[in-house]
Amino acid sequence: ETPAWEIETDDFSHVIEANIRGTFLPIKYVIPTMVAQRSGKIVNIGGTSGLRGYKYRAAYSSSKWGVRGLTRTVALDAGEYGINVNVVCPGIVHTPRMDKLCEEKARVRGWTFDQVYQEYVEDMALKRVTEPQDIADAVLFLASDDSRNMTGQEIAVDGGWDV
Repeated sequence: ETPAWEIETDDFSHVIEANIRGTFLPIKYVIPTMVAQRSGKIVNIGGTSGLRGYKYRAAYSSSKWGVRGLTRTVALDAGEYGINVNVVCPGIVHTPRMDKLCEEKARVRGWTFDQVYQEYVEDMALKRVTEPQDIADAVLFLASDDSRNMTGQEIAVDGGWDV
């Protein structure tokens, strides 16, 4: 968590490269096959950081906005070939990474792990942290025929955190 003006240029570039180029390259190489078969589903993984700005997250948030923009643009480019392109935007997910984040915030604030965790939960409309399976379910929906008339869309899977 660093103010934009304190981010090293190389660090900023690395995040942009990983998230935007890392999304672009699979699209670039799979689309020709999908165009030839005149159908396909692309489900990108973004994040709620791409739905609004976050203080001290300039590189990461910018990269997720970029994934969102790439998704929408490719949806327009590929739609005439029957290709759906959407993005799932997870919020905070119950993973070891979240545990590490809670531990670090607890240390800095002088709180307990449970106090920090509960603070996250209280910010969510559903009062539950997103589980990895919640994200998988959204991806499966977008990859299925049930989403046949959806393209260029973002689905936030965040327990109502970004409402």
